[in-house]
Amino acid sequence: MKSEELLKDLNPDQIKGVIETEGPVLVLAGAGSGKTRLLTYKLAYLVKVLGIPAYSIFATTFTNKAAGEMKARAERLVGGALKGMWIGTFHSLCGRILRIEAEALGLTPEFTIYDEDDSLRLVKQIMRELKLDNFKVSPRGVASYISSLKEKLITPEEFSAIAMKGFESEIVPVYKEYQAALQRSNAVDFDDMIMYVVYLFRQNEEIHHRWASRFQYILVDEFQDTNRAQYELVKLLSAVHRNVTVVGDDDQSIYGWRGAEIRNILNFPNDFQGTKIVKLEQNYRSTRRILEVANAIVKNNSMRHEKRLWCNSEDGSLPTLNIYQNEYEEGSGIVKIISRLINDNGVSPNNIAILYRTNAQSRIFEEELRRANIPYQVVGGISFYQRSEIKDMLAYLKLIVNPKDNLSFARIVNLPPRGVGKSSIQKLEKESASRGIPIFTLCREGQLDFLPHLAQSGIKNFVSLIEELKGKKDDVYVLLKELVEKTGYIKMLEEEAEPESEERIENIYELLSSAYAFSESHPEDRSVEGYLAEVSLLTSVDQWDPDSGRVSLMTVHSAKGLEFEYVFVAGLEHGLFPLAKAEFDNELLEEERRLFYVATTRCKRGLWYSYALTRRMHGNENFCKASQFLEEIPKELLNVEGGSCDFALQYERDADFPISVNSRVLHPFFGFGRVLEIRGRGKNAIVTVLFEKFGIKKLALAFTELEIV
Repeated sequence: MKSEELLKDLNPDQIKGVIETEGPVLVLAGAGSGKTRLLTYKLAYLVKVLGIPAYSIFATTFTNKAAGEMKARAERLVGGALKGMWIGTFHSLCGRILRIEAEALGLTPEFTIYDEDDSLRLVKQIMRELKLDNFKVSPRGVASYISSLKEKLITPEEFSAIAMKGFESEIVPVYKEYQAALQRSNAVDFDDMIMYVVYLFRQNEEIHHRWASRFQYILVDEFQDTNRAQYELVKLLSAVHRNVTVVGDDDQSIYGWRGAEIRNILNFPNDFQGTKIVKLEQNYRSTRRILEVANAIVKNNSMRHEKRLWCNSEDGSLPTLNIYQNEYEEGSGIVKIISRLINDNGVSPNNIAILYRTNAQSRIFEEELRRANIPYQVVGGISFYQRSEIKDMLAYLKLIVNPKDNLSFARIVNLPPRGVGKSSIQKLEKESASRGIPIFTLCREGQLDFLPHLAQSGIKNFVSLIEELKGKKDDVYVLLKELVEKTGYIKMLEEEAEPESEERIENIYELLSSAYAFSESHPEDRSVEGYLAEVSLLTSVDQWDPDSGRVSLMTVHSAKGLEFEYVFVAGLEHGLFPLAKAEFDNELLEEERRLFYVATTRCKRGLWYSYALTRRMHGNENFCKASQFLEEIPKELLNVEGGSCDFALQYERDADFPISVNSRVLHPFFGFGRVLEIRGRGKNAIVTVLFEKFGIKKLALAFTELEIV
């Protein structure tokens, strides 16, 4: 195939990004500029025009769904299957490497992948054993901290050497035992999947050279969201051929809170000498007026590569700012507009999204949509695969393929009830630890005289069931169907007769449908191992259905990478969006601004912003100040309803009143802070102040000493 024929539908900048194949390439792809299109065509160009074998390409993105779509599009372009190409998420591709190199890390290829819930359960168990039940940091906080250490490639031994006294020193034994417990269970968590590969490449030159030689071309999507471990992996994999193309947008780097480092994309040209830079600035999604607002927002950030979005589409209507009295009026007001769009304009509900900063904001919108009989879906809530009955079934599958998985054993040995209570499970854990063998191995040996007879009988039947099902693990649908029948799990739910029992039963049948679909779409590998590898790495966005005929409700983080005809961005108040803690942290404030930019650029044609003058949070009613991000939008680019675009006029004050909004003040007890809001006049005023150490406080000036500094 000639390159002219393949690339005829791309613009000049996209073509440049495709044909620059040798050496390091940084593609700065603005929102809606066709970055996925560029990557897809680059895959096809490498294979069809340059004749590069598909198996020598390593292409990674951040969701399984995006990876699947990219591969399918590339296969349509080349007119056939891209057999052998490594395309998927960082975690899924590293998982494949780990299964091949498992023995070098003391694992077997059947290792189990622990999700966040599994990791948290293990941390809780370890903290109980170490008598840290009353530790000042919650198990969830400890699990999160361990995760952040792994993202920075810090091992338990390295952390032990650098940990500070107090909080960090208490985490050292938890981290050490957590990692040891994973090893004993032949298990890895999400962070291990990348950290172990990096560790292996660093420690074993022969293995590193083999993999780095194998992949001639490395393609990375969403590069702005990479963390330190992922960045190091890219460096190591590209060490031999140096043909690495990274595509991303520093203006959409919004995952700093989970380890993403914007410096990866900012510093890429310095770390990879000879980098060619391509900018995609033509937007194919939004109207000109939406792009003008987006550009006005993000130009206030200093940590960015310079670029400006533009389009050839229509001007479109001005984004609207609605100001409501409280969050309930905001909810009903937005749903009334949505109702008009659907009923009067014929807009399909799936073309509409409500975006917000925190999950807690969804409740009011859900209530109003239900009241208006408008179908909706909440993205980012409890994932299907996180529901207890689904995790129970998956635990059975995990134990069948990996008998060393103590966590899965403890979860399902008494589900349905077999007379194996908590006390018996704890005795089993203690005995297996003292003998240095997995719990399942201990049970299979049958020397369980230290347990009650009922528990021994139940365990014997459980072991027999698992051993019987092991022979059918080559076909996940066949095995799961038999598992559901033979465990009596559905019968247990029927006998419970709880209000949610019927829904839980339906969920199990839906899991069977999922296993059937997997078997049909993976005829070359229908195994339980393959199925678990896929479902273990699904995200909430992977399960979002764009054709559901429902309005989408989600946080802005969940909306990343999606687009809608009509978008409502709610709760644009200081302290909520941006979050209060960004007030004194410029890097965090810039990330919050990028998040607002992402929200704005999800929209194709109709954009509404809103905020409430009062909002109840944490049990208290708060007077709210408009987000400073709204103040950064030129007045002529907004259509304001329900108030004034001159936000400073919302706050009453006397001409000679010395304190104003944004004044920096000093309180004798609370210390330094900044004034967010003033209600009333003179000494009768109520002042809302965000203090550096004590957060937001409401103060009556008549009884407060505030010094302007």
